Amino acid sequence: ADEGRQDAPSSSPANAQDDSYTACTTDFSALFEPLDIAGVTIPNRICKTAAGSELLFMVREELTAAPMEYYENFAKGGVGMIWVEAGDMSADGSGIFRPMGREVDVEYWKPLVEAIHSHGSKCGVQMEGTFQEMSSTKYIPSELDQNGTSYPALTTDQVKEMIEMFVNGAANIQKMGFDGVELNASCSHTYITFLSRFWNTERDDEYDGSSLENRARIVTEMISGIREKCGEDFIIQVLYSPVEENLMNLGDNSACMKLEEGIALAQLFEKAGASSLHVRSSMYGNHAAGFMQDLVHVPVPGHTSFGTVMDFDTHMDGMLNGQWDGTAGLLRIAAEIKKNVGIPVGVVGCMDPRLAPDVVDGAVANGDVDFVLMTRPLLADPALPNKLKEGRRDEVAPCAHCLTCFDRTLDGERDLYCRVNATITRAYEEEMPEGAELLPAPEPCEVMVVGAGPAGMEAARIAALRGHTVTLYDRNGTGGMMSFAAAVKGPHEKIADHRAYLERQLELAGVTVVTGQEVDADFVRSAAPGAVVVATGGARPALECPGADGANVCSIADYAGRDFGEHVLVVGANLQAVDFAIYLMRDLGLKVTMVHEGTEDDISAGAPLYPRASNLAWLRAQGCTIYNESRVTAIAEDGATVETGYGTTEQIPCTDVVACLNMIPDTTLADAIGGAFPVTVVGDAAEPGTICHAIATGNIAARQISPGDAVYDPGAKKSGEFKLPGMPAGDGAGGDAPAVPGGDAPAGDAPAVPDGAVSAGDMPAMP
Repeated sequence: ADEGRQDAPSSSPANAQDDSYTACTTDFSALFEPLDIAGVTIPNRICKTAAGSELLFMVREELTAAPMEYYENFAKGGVGMIWVEAGDMSADGSGIFRPMGREVDVEYWKPLVEAIHSHGSKCGVQMEGTFQEMSSTKYIPSELDQNGTSYPALTTDQVKEMIEMFVNGAANIQKMGFDGVELNASCSHTYITFLSRFWNTERDDEYDGSSLENRARIVTEMISGIREKCGEDFIIQVLYSPVEENLMNLGDNSACMKLEEGIALAQLFEKAGASSLHVRSSMYGNHAAGFMQDLVHVPVPGHTSFGTVMDFDTHMDGMLNGQWDGTAGLLRIAAEIKKNVGIPVGVVGCMDPRLAPDVVDGAVANGDVDFVLMTRPLLADPALPNKLKEGRRDEVAPCAHCLTCFDRTLDGERDLYCRVNATITRAYEEEMPEGAELLPAPEPCEVMVVGAGPAGMEAARIAALRGHTVTLYDRNGTGGMMSFAAAVKGPHEKIADHRAYLERQLELAGVTVVTGQEVDADFVRSAAPGAVVVATGGARPALECPGADGANVCSIADYAGRDFGEHVLVVGANLQAVDFAIYLMRDLGLKVTMVHEGTEDDISAGAPLYPRASNLAWLRAQGCTIYNESRVTAIAEDGATVETGYGTTEQIPCTDVVACLNMIPDTTLADAIGGAFPVTVVGDAAEPGTICHAIATGNIAARQISPGDAVYDPGAKKSGEFKLPGMPAGDGAGGDAPAVPGGDAPAGDAPAVPDGAVSAGDMPAMP
């Protein structure tokens, strides 16, 4: 009954939401007007930010196929300006990022620039300091931030050396053919620790916090030095935070940047020779929220990830636009900056033109901003600009706002993936040696896909696009557990949009969809397909204890239409259980207790790290008690008996019990088919996990049905070793990830699959 619900819950009257931002009456004409910045003509107003791949392709030794394809696909897709992630500007190339500061690096990078330019796009390089190079010894003791350790403050001589290094680096970047540089003075990087009163508290030199001019000096001297070396026809863009907030200690924001300071800094940057501005914010305690404002809408509007709730009318200097579920959150701030400078101004923060067409195109048409910046929508679909320009908005793969793509910045052992686009990180890995592009099937055949959840729909569309004749069967309809997820999560993660996209893709690819059909082994044998993909989903174990068959007990699969009492006990703490507990408390106003046999680390296992932290903080702040390493031993009409992990037996009062035990793989159909046909088991049927996991396994399985002539080349993503501050060393190329439990996957080995079948469990684990 809740499926398709569009209202976003409000945490306070000040944070009331409306969904008018999704309106589409535009032809996107404003977005596709060219823009001149410093004598460089950018073909349209859509820019890719320098984010989302520096941890994916930490290329050290040679410019390989993977990063070339990755960046060139944005250019092919019609992106106007592509900002390449931070390079190492040191004279000896000894830093952790890509060497760009040596003469030998010039020829190395020219092929990438030429590839991007060949499609009409422009490109530049972001320059930033590290999280260890700071104005002061201050740090932020938050697991969600990047500055969790105190480092010695940079000396005056070190600051001047840094300025000289980046000025010389910019000149080198210009020799490579890049169109400009962007100075990252935001979100805990080096430069913001000088600009911000929050950080710049200990200095007594010309870069101290005593005046705006002194605070800005590291940036303004860098701008003027680059302008002198590189001339007028070279973009110098400043990325900065005109407004800040202290999320870790909400309201303790007297040292945070106010709008008037942000305006004054913009004017200083312009005076020094900056050619454009990129507006972001900084939300201390939560690094990602500074440029992905939708994160402060998880799981309710204004939530900080620390159990507190912002008031959009007062926090962030009252300038955060919070009524659109995080979309265009910084637009109001950027518009105020633009009123006070004469150079182009762009803004980031859910400026997704697929999601909010009138808002985003209107922002440019009305002159509120000159260009928009994004990465997540372009990771989901690099061809977003071309599709919008051609009137194919319904063909754009939708960004889910799930933050799967921002996992590795907090955990050096988890790779960066995209829920919607399975090629991100996996391209040129062993399971996808051909890269992102699909190869035609050398021997097309009849493919039967059983199960129309996300794994099955993705497998069907990819197989059809490769030339196979595909029929997709489901006894109910398309969507699978996406229906449950959309109903429980609400609209924030755009699951309904993702489902609609997959359904549209099935039409475009020519997949025959058959619903209402029960598929068993006899049916498969009678159809005699050339290949079978089993995507029938996992199995949910029943709760077993005295009283588990009572009228006050139900499975999470049967919650719809149930009239719950005031206190619900949820048995389980996997992804679905956590989402369901939030739904019960947030949307229905009920009390919830959770009991599970796993550890604290098993709660919502497999979820992206930032939303997971936010969800758990909110649940606990609302009074949800979670019993770890505990089990329900009996259920009565008025409560349940729980054996706790700390050795006691407790009576938990509750009106209802909802069982949400960890799903297990279900290879029943594959077992019954046996070796009569080539069978691949994907999604939850092979290894219960997330939508991201389902999409990836379906995509990979379809590529392996009559695979094209592609041989795995480990050198295609070759990279040197690197180590980010506070993270373990790893392969920056995004190699095979260590096993990460799927959302509902139990510990232990995946069950055996029949002869001739390939299980998703045989593939590298995916978050």
